[in-house]
This record gives sequence, C-alpha cells and structure tokens, in this order.
Amino acid sequence: ETDFVALNGAIFEGWQKPRAALLFSGQQQGYIEACGCAGLDKKKGGVSRRHTLLKQLEEKGWPVEPLEMGGLVRRIGSQAELKYNASTDALHKMGYQVVGFGGDDLRLPPTVLISTIKDFESPHFVSANVGVLGFDSGMAEPFKLIEVGDMKFAVTTVLADSQRAKLSNEEISTKPAADALPPIVAQMKNAGADKLVLLVSGEPEEAQQLARQFADFDVVVAPGHTDPPPMTPSVIEGTDTQFIELSHKGMYVGVLGFYDDNQQPVRYQRVPLDGRFEDSPAMYQVMVNYQDQLKVLGWEGLGIKPLPDPGGHEFIGSQTCADCHTTAHDVWSGTTHGHALATLEKLDPPRQFDAECISCHVVGWEPQKYVPYASGFISRDKTPQLVDQGCENCHGGGREHALIELGELDADRIKRDAARAAMRVSLATEEGKAKVLNNCLQCHDLDNSPDFDFDTYWPQVEHEGLD
Repeated sequence: ETDFVALNGAIFEGWQKPRAALLFSGQQQGYIEACGCAGLDKKKGGVSRRHTLLKQLEEKGWPVEPLEMGGLVRRIGSQAELKYNASTDALHKMGYQVVGFGGDDLRLPPTVLISTIKDFESPHFVSANVGVLGFDSGMAEPFKLIEVGDMKFAVTTVLADSQRAKLSNEEISTKPAADALPPIVAQMKNAGADKLVLLVSGEPEEAQQLARQFADFDVVVAPGHTDPPPMTPSVIEGTDTQFIELSHKGMYVGVLGFYDDNQQPVRYQRVPLDGRFEDSPAMYQVMVNYQDQLKVLGWEGLGIKPLPDPGGHEFIGSQTCADCHTTAHDVWSGTTHGHALATLEKLDPPRQFDAECISCHVVGWEPQKYVPYASGFISRDKTPQLVDQGCENCHGGGREHALIELGELDADRIKRDAARAAMRVSLATEEGKAKVLNNCLQCHDLDNSPDFDFDTYWPQVEHEGLD
C-alpha cells in the first residue's frame, strides 16, 4: 500500500481550526481526473480528489471557500467544449462562488461560455478585465464579496496581457489588467472586506508586477513554472502581499488559513491531490455524464477526422504478425500493451470512447493529436484486429509486408526486402535507439508517464531477434 505521506508529504501538521480558509485552484488544463500509465495511486490531480479534500475540511468544522483562477482547458474542439462543461459542472457542485477565465478557456466558442455561465444559479464567473458579450452583459461580475467564517473577502480575477494577446474572439471584450483594476480595487476597498484577493491567469512575473502596482491586495495567486509549486507563499517586495503559485494540470491546490495570532496570522498548505483522497460520488457522476456524452457523439460527432497513413502504409493487426513472429507475439501478449484496450474498458466509468485515452491503447492513432490514421482503429466491433497497443505502433503499418510474405501481393526480391527493412526496429545504433525512444515517448510522455525510464521499461517488452 502506498504511503502518500512518505511520497508527497504530510498536510496541515499542527493546524488548529482557522477563522477562515481559502482553497485556491487553477491551471487544470483539461485534466478533470488524474491520468497516466504509472498507476493512479502515483498520479496527482482530479476534481474528485479535490472535492473529497473540501468535504474533509468542512467535516472538521473549518469555514473554507474554494476559488478558481481558470485555465480549465488547453485545447479547442468538441471534446474540449464537453470537458469545459464537465469542469464547470464540477466546480458548481463543489460550491465555487468565484471562477475566473483562463486564456484557453476564452478560445472556446462564445455559445459554450454563455451556456456554461447561465447554468450557474448566479454569475459566479468573476473578472475585472474580461467581458463575455461585453462588460455590461452581466455574464461576469467585476469582483465578488464572500463571507467565510467571520471574515469577508473581496475577490477578483484578471487575464494577464500575455493571455489577452492570444485572443481573437469578437464576442470577448478585454482591457489591460493594469487599466481595469484601479476602479475595481476602489470598489473592493469600499465593500467592507477584511482582505482583498487577486487571481491572475498569466505568467507569474505579470502577477508579481500587478501585486507591486496594486499593493492593496493582501493575497495574489498565479500559475507557476515549477512542479511541485512552492511550498510556501512569498511576500512581494515592498508590500505585505502574500504571493501564491500553483502548478499545472490541477495536481496541487493551495489552502490559506487565517488566524487571530499576531505571531502567525496566516498559515499555508500546498496540498498534493494524490491517492490519500478517495473518489467523490458527486464527481464520479460528472465523469459518467462526460464519458456518456463522448460515447453518444462518437469520433465523427467529436469532429475527429483521420489523418493520412504515416509513410503511406496501412495497418493489418497484431494477429497477422503472429502468424510468422510467434515467439515475439507471445512476449507482447504477456505485457500490459497486449491488453491495453481492456484496461480502458474495465475502468469505471469506461474510457474507450474517449479520444484522449484511446489514442495510446489501440493500433493506428496519433497519440499526441488524439486522432486515428486512415486505416487505424475505429471500434472493437469494426476493427477487432487493431485492438490494444500492438506491433504496428512500434514497427509501422505492416499490411504490405504481411501480404507479400503471405503470397497475396506480387513483389520482387527488392520490394520484399524493402518491405521487411521498413518494419525492422533495432537498438544496435544510437540512431536506432533514439528512434525507438522517441516512439515510446509519444505515449509515455510527461503528461501520462512522468516516471518513464526507457532502460527500466524496455526489458519488459523486449523481443528483438526472437523470430
């Protein structure tokens, strides 16, 4: 059993019940759940674990309020739109009263943003410098006054200029953060708040500059560049502002507690969302709904269009390879690659209709773009020969080679030898090893397999020269 304290550190050691606590989240970047090849117990993140953390703090009697800076998605397209809806549904169920806009969020169609905003019971989307359908549309509030315990917090969010520069959406109005904040800060100061909080979607350097320029903020939160993020807040030079950095993929959240203690008026905890937090039933239903939508739409409904076959080759399936390469096929069958599709099908809820999952669990998909090749896997029913992470994902499409060897395609010796050579993979040279490693990293990337080590993994699948 994994010891998460030993692995990622203890949390809230020595904490007493605070007067109020703020939980900061952001930069989810499409990771609604923890995902990867290393095993979920070793992965961090996910709205389900975050919800469980919130419930645990509330059960301890802590007055706690979650605040979201934005950055819920990082792609565009139908699946990103569904993911944004699922993410905001999760935030709504977790009781968020403040949700900001990330730059990639605002690249989604305005209809998606509008329908999502209207799904909230009140405008919980907050921004000082972003207006959806204009600043007077009521789609977002310039700031939000919230009560937590016996304290009041005035909270706003801004989209930093580096993110604004990437937008080209006519339905989205923006202002430079430094121009938008002065009147909003004045309103926040007059609202009777104990503390002023700013969430920044942008570079940490931009957030620090805003913190220096607007020293009335007691807390400024921004994305960071390090993984894990800093363990403690920093204090902005020349101010009393607490500066908090969060990491990417929603793997950590930050909790800031406030106390009647002159020696230590605030305490901060960086919380790794790891396997110490059980799944939340409410978030499970969010995931079920999301996966059901993907299933109903299918690849065509998601706008997924096949790419041309790489190198002009076509896929034929691992079982055909087994007719000649029997021993190598037996080795492959005993690895996790050999039942990769079943891994997705056995999950709860199943993930085989999720392009972002299926692309590394079947034959003939482009893993980094989440699209199939023209002759790649479609479904277990339509392309049963292409299930699992098979031979051709490493060796290339083998239809021509197989048909020549089976005598079903005429070819002279030169063409036969060329087809054989095209399928050959070898670690005998540095160039060959680099090619194999690069292919592995298409799926065993930093997102899904951060602990991947080629020299450790390779012996588990090695079958070179067996046939």
